[in-house]
Amino acid sequence: MGRLYYGLAAAWLIEPMLSEAFDFSKKRTTFDVPIIEHQYIQKKLTDIRIGTESAKWVSYGALHQLLSGAPEAAMTCSISKLVGAETIVEGAMELMKLYGSKGYHEGQITTFLRDALAFCSVGGTEEMHRRNIFGQMTRLHAKSKKAANPATPKTLEPA
Repeated sequence: MGRLYYGLAAAWLIEPMLSEAFDFSKKRTTFDVPIIEHQYIQKKLTDIRIGTESAKWVSYGALHQLLSGAPEAAMTCSISKLVGAETIVEGAMELMKLYGSKGYHEGQITTFLRDALAFCSVGGTEEMHRRNIFGQMTRLHAKSKKAANPATPKTLEPA
């Protein structure tokens, strides 16, 4: 449950930062044009949104699997944590780039980036989760092979 919590929390924590970045992009100008008009900035904001939605829905799927007792629930919970951590770290880095030196020197972007980096280890490191995912994949694969090839019943030999 903790793994999917971190995945979901990461996605939701970036929401207010994305909203502020959207407003900032409308106000900040380059060459007398709001930066939100530039495709490069639109891509940054869109990619952050795609990441948050991906992290949320992987987490919702993990929760559903966990509550329904699905055999792959532990694996999907680790995937949720990894996707959430990647989303918040990548999003924070993109926000830092969007705000430029103002984001580095002032305000909450610097703090947000530092806090986002904590998601790399809280709830387990990336390596630990990848090891867990591989272990779950191995277990599920062996189980599916066993189900596909049930042992043939032994026949009695004539006396």
